[in-house]
Amino acid sequence: MSLNDWKNTFLKLNTKQRSFDDWNKPTKEGNLSQFKNHVAQNSIKFLPFIVEIVNESKIDIEYLISGLEGLQEGKCGKKDFEDLCLNIIEKRSHNFNDINLSSFLRTLHYIVQGNKNLDKRIFEFIKQIIYKYPDRQFTYNINQKEDKGMDAITAGINSIRGIAVELMVECYELKQFENEIFETLEYVADNTNEITRSCVIFKGAWLNNLNKNRTLDLYLKLLRDFNPHLLAIPCHDGHPLLYLMHVDFKKLHPFFSKAILVEEAGKPMSMFLLNAYLHNLPRGYSLLKNLISINPMARQELAWYVCAHILKDERYSSKGWNIMKLLLDFNDKELGEKINHCFLHIPAIINDNLITFLNKYVKSAVGKYRDNYFFDFLRKIIPSDAHQALNCFFESKPEDFKQTFYEKSPINVLIESYNGIREYEKDNPLLEKAMDMFDSLLKIQEYRNNHLRMFLKELSA
Repeated sequence: MSLNDWKNTFLKLNTKQRSFDDWNKPTKEGNLSQFKNHVAQNSIKFLPFIVEIVNESKIDIEYLISGLEGLQEGKCGKKDFEDLCLNIIEKRSHNFNDINLSSFLRTLHYIVQGNKNLDKRIFEFIKQIIYKYPDRQFTYNINQKEDKGMDAITAGINSIRGIAVELMVECYELKQFENEIFETLEYVADNTNEITRSCVIFKGAWLNNLNKNRTLDLYLKLLRDFNPHLLAIPCHDGHPLLYLMHVDFKKLHPFFSKAILVEEAGKPMSMFLLNAYLHNLPRGYSLLKNLISINPMARQELAWYVCAHILKDERYSSKGWNIMKLLLDFNDKELGEKINHCFLHIPAIINDNLITFLNKYVKSAVGKYRDNYFFDFLRKIIPSDAHQALNCFFESKPEDFKQTFYEKSPINVLIESYNGIREYEKDNPLLEKAMDMFDSLLKIQEYRNNHLRMFLKELSA
């Protein structure tokens, strides 16, 4: 299709309102998609054409935006892209509505993020959107408890004002505009709802490139009301608090002391304060202990994260074990089930920390929720310390049969530990105790019906 043919389709397919009778005819939506794809495949060819049709007032602005999206996918030169955006702002901004303005703003990410030489006019355009457009109003699902933070961010970055705020944060390389950037974002902190404010926090870590102390003050201003949706924003690489703790943690003490009292803050605050504890920040451990004592979600998050990531890291493993031992002091069913699953991640390496943890675990309130994962873990440590595995097995009350036990758990812990000890210590008193336990388990119908059948099958094989 020639460029002139494209122009004719733009003039012909310029509305989305088509009757049902036109179901088999070309649509504006389809034409927009086709145009974007063609531009992406040959941006050099289409760039002059798109520049030309900016002046064609009869051509819907959505075709220009579709062209921009294609140029972005086709890796168009950023200076050419910026000039085209400026031309559209100058000549066609009166055609913007809530839908196409959102799309246009999203294309600006291509030239804004990390750009040290962004045209001042683009910067001013973004800033004016922030000041002039209202917040998006959003109704939360009151039954949704898991992702309140991400709900706020998703709503924010899908609103005109929120996209503009996100773009303003992406101007972090514009040192010459530092004061304007912070003044604008401070205005956001003081005058917008949590949905718009979330867009500052989402990638707020980048602002540390401009001014760390001012970023810290901005964060505290954004959270001035301790909004639960903002406190629930997950800990991630772009979250400013992850880095601000290392700027002035003492200044953050009052913030953390209040934030940990907010239920929704449990998961993210557990990660931030874990980071503080691991890096020996003042009062980091005491704040973390306070959070653990009052927030069940924080306890569950820490259990998984510590077992999956910290216990394997020689730099921090001892502190990780300290946290795991703390978690054993609670009578919490969900935490107990979480820790049982954590045995999939705990390193099966015998050392003092593991032995202390296991001995405390089997006697703890959360330990009563142990299941197959725990007994499988005991089987893993048998080659290293069959005595420890067998003693833990005795303490774990295996006679309390659970329907979720599968055929090789837990009775195989007893059998394998017995064999491991008997090979080298035939007179060890643990062996007699093991046989007594085996006899006791055989009196339990469920073990006879399931586990013993599998055991005898293995013996015969």
